[in-house]
Amino acid sequence: MNSLYPSGLPIKDNQGHTYNVQIALTIQDDTSNSSVHSALVTNMVTSGGVDFVLNANPSFAVNEAQIVSSANKINIHAVTGNPNVFALQLPGVYTVAPTADTYVTNLFQEYRINSFKELVFVERSDNDELYQACHQAAILSAKANLLSYVEVKYTAGANMTAVAMSINSTTTVDALVGCMTSEEALTLYKILDNFRKPIKSLYFLNGPGNSTWTAQLGGLSEYVTSGLAIWTSTLTNAQDELFGTTTTAYTTAFSTWAGVTTPTDHNAGASAAGYALYYAIMNAFSLCDLSNTGGSAYQMLYGTLNCSDNQNNGMKRVISTLQLESVTTFFGNIAFNKNGENYDAVPEVIQVFTVTQDLKVVNAPAVVLPSSKAQQTITIPQPNRYAPVCPAGTIQNPNDYNPCIPCPTGYYQSSVGQTACQICANDYYANETGSSACYACPANTITLNKGTANPDDCLCQVGYYNEEKSGGYACQACPNAANCNGGTSWPSPQAGWYAQKA
Repeated sequence: MNSLYPSGLPIKDNQGHTYNVQIALTIQDDTSNSSVHSALVTNMVTSGGVDFVLNANPSFAVNEAQIVSSANKINIHAVTGNPNVFALQLPGVYTVAPTADTYVTNLFQEYRINSFKELVFVERSDNDELYQACHQAAILSAKANLLSYVEVKYTAGANMTAVAMSINSTTTVDALVGCMTSEEALTLYKILDNFRKPIKSLYFLNGPGNSTWTAQLGGLSEYVTSGLAIWTSTLTNAQDELFGTTTTAYTTAFSTWAGVTTPTDHNAGASAAGYALYYAIMNAFSLCDLSNTGGSAYQMLYGTLNCSDNQNNGMKRVISTLQLESVTTFFGNIAFNKNGENYDAVPEVIQVFTVTQDLKVVNAPAVVLPSSKAQQTITIPQPNRYAPVCPAGTIQNPNDYNPCIPCPTGYYQSSVGQTACQICANDYYANETGSSACYACPANTITLNKGTANPDDCLCQVGYYNEEKSGGYACQACPNAANCNGGTSWPSPQAGWYAQKA
């Protein structure tokens, strides 16, 4: 904003005056400790001179929202979609992220369409945000789509090998839904890969949208999905006057400011939250005469204003403006409902694909759902990287999660890993399924067609007969002065001769 408004945010009143207000940014590190976080937030909104708190740690969202709202300040969450926060309907509390109960809706519909039956939810039960994403959103979506599921719960510091073993013990896993941190997801997936557990779809709440995460997994990250992100550095969403598009100006600006290579969706969410707040502040006072504030930001927020609608409290005006705001940002559209949720936030299901970027082969996400925003067609089920190489006598199943298909009778396959059986040639047969070769018919017999499945269809050729008068037996040359028509017929005497049967 400083680059767009170097003199400060322009706030216009109803007298035609413009006041430029500077906003100072303070960044606090809670060391991922809930007690430290609570103390920092309490200090900021009581004695620390902080008016607006932008949250980027979903773990402490409920507690933070209660502290900030009770101090009559504004709290905008950048990444949390925990419905427990917004069920409280706290004044001045908002989120730019989609709510957790929408994360997997589109994806689970695809699971139903593809006849998925068994899902495994891996849930970090001591993290409210992650736990609610699975325990509330995923379970509701599973039930709505008639999908069966089991839950595997763990807490911070859990042995991921033990978690993986619990998953591996489940007979069939059509889809794994991991509501966990990106680091935990990375560790778990590597262990599952060692177990060679066939899973048709893997979804991780965190990780797939992060280029570092996909780079660490390499080709193993291909086809993994995520449904939380409405922004990644490789996807182009909306654009705005400050940052332009996600792939250009914002990524460059944030990387330059923060000294990092690529911003995360958390970074982008925090920036978008600030963007929405700035525009609310600029537009909140258009019905007020601000001359008695002397241009003081503090007086605008906490002094007694003279506004034509009689709402003379500046902070409440900003809250009301946010409530009515609809703003397009590089992060996507932002518009809040009565609970403070961004009803314009549509979680996009992303899937990782192997692509070439800057002459390098990389694994990068693309939007696959909803179809209206899709950049690629979703791949479900993903190819089975552990599919067996089918032995001779069988062929690969088109559904590579199913067993090898034995060749039917009359057909064979002599090589491994093939996709089609070969038909037995004339004068050969295969009377068992799963044959790796066809058998030659008995001496002096032939078949009428290819693909013979029964040796009884090996019949005497013309000029030959057998004593059994049946197929499947070797045939001998026709006697002198006799005619043999082949098949199962008995020799007949030529003219002037007769036959005497024994």
